[in-house]
Amino acid sequence: MTKRTVPSVILMMLLVLSLSACGASGNQKSTSYTGTSASTEDNREDDGGEQLIGAFQTTDLEGNEVTEAVFAQTDVTFVNVWGTFCPPCIGEMPELEEIHKDLPDRFQMIGVLCDVSGENSAQYPTALEIVEKTGVTYPSLIGSESMEDFLGTISAVPVSFFVDSNGCVIGDPVIGADIETYKARIEELKAIYGAAEPE
Repeated sequence: MTKRTVPSVILMMLLVLSLSACGASGNQKSTSYTGTSASTEDNREDDGGEQLIGAFQTTDLEGNEVTEAVFAQTDVTFVNVWGTFCPPCIGEMPELEEIHKDLPDRFQMIGVLCDVSGENSAQYPTALEIVEKTGVTYPSLIGSESMEDFLGTISAVPVSFFVDSNGCVIGDPVIGADIETYKARIEELKAIYGAAEPE
């Protein structure tokens, strides 16, 4: 895949969204897909074939610095990539907040904005307003240029996936807003990682 700047990735994503109808296409893995047609390419792979998020440096919407070290803080991180232009993304956020509140110890959730590249972005105030209105308390990271390799693999949103403490993607991404699949995947990972319920 050729290198692209974050703004060109965003423009490509907006074009895909404007040309695509909502609903599942025949090759989607999610059975209750409610987002816009999407596909993801493999992230950077290590020698063992595992998909890695890779190094990045950005901030969340509150201005806190965040790097790939965020994944080392827990056994599992639920990553939800969303955009301010995406009704299915916004529509699922209150339910994502409920999932976030019920995550067991050693699990965490983060959002990643695909269409906000900094505080000077036109969409930045919109993102803040969406987060406030939906009641989301988990952090949403700004899609900085250092996240180009990561964001460049995504052609539409919402897309969600799980990442282990080494930054390796666990299993396939969940394409589209699919709360039941998120919950089922979390239950599977709780069994694998022996996670305790939050107190």
